[in-house]
Amino acid sequence: VTLDDLRAEFGDRVSRLVEAETENKRHGIPASDTWEIRKSEAIEHLKDREADVKMIVLADKTANLESLVKEWRQVGDNVWEKFNQTDKKKQEWYFKSIRERLTELSDTSVMKKFNEYIELLFDSR
Repeated sequence: VTLDDLRAEFGDRVSRLVEAETENKRHGIPASDTWEIRKSEAIEHLKDREADVKMIVLADKTANLESLVKEWRQVGDNVWEKFNQTDKKKQEWYFKSIRERLTELSDTSVMKKFNEYIELLFDSR
């Protein structure tokens, strides 16, 4: 789906919000080669984003972690093998960096769940 498709179907605001949360995938380059660059950009872009974008990012990343936790409970740390970035420490850096950028949402129930998932995946040994 293109941004023009989204704009036509849902309007400017929704397409703007989706665009704000969409990574530059750098087509033609293997995703594993650009993972750290893309994630660093995503973290940096969050610094100056409006609250509605930050809420979407938090909801998206929390849903991602929820799925990860479910699979992690089945296969343990082998869960990381399916990703472009298989290094658990780098995944930890990414999710914890996202959390640092979303501190104004720290009192929300979604952030509390996000933190719970981070603790399960990265802080429990």
